[in-house]
Amino acid sequence: MQAISVGCDAHKHYSQLELQEASGQVLNRVRIDHSPGAISSFFSLLPGGTPVALESVGNYRYWIADEIEAAGRLPLLTNPAKAKLMMGHVNKTDKLDANGLTTLLRVGSLPTVWLPPAALRDQRELPRTRSYSARKADPGLPLPSHAFLRRPAVASHSNWSCSTSFLYKSPHSRNESMP
Repeated sequence: MQAISVGCDAHKHYSQLELQEASGQVLNRVRIDHSPGAISSFFSLLPGGTPVALESVGNYRYWIADEIEAAGRLPLLTNPAKAKLMMGHVNKTDKLDANGLTTLLRVGSLPTVWLPPAALRDQRELPRTRSYSARKADPGLPLPSHAFLRRPAVASHSNWSCSTSFLYKSPHSRNESMP
């Protein structure tokens, strides 16, 4: 059993975290905005190897896992459906979710799913990026949602527009020159 357990309920712009000690006493509840380096700097204050229960919902889970690993901590990706059933909360709030994840981790019953290693996550991201780039280059194909553009690595190193006016063209726009 670990000395500190951490639960992370991640969202698009922030994460709600809870820290518990082995006895179940809540040490801290904190909300961290997703600014560059904020998550890794928070986790660098914790003992090395501290496990972190990370909610596996949305496109932000992998970059948050990268930040946790960069700080020398252990991200554990959670099965959200099983965790929700095991928590048994009637209401769903950020603080309750973080508390439930932390408690499940502390008692050793956190339902986890496989988290690919960082190198494999990067390899898997290449075809997604290529697919997105190909769709952007062909004006007749619809673009995917803005989830790709919201990824911190893409958003901070990209000059792509987030305007929605060009997302979908008429199905006839590709074949205008055909008889």
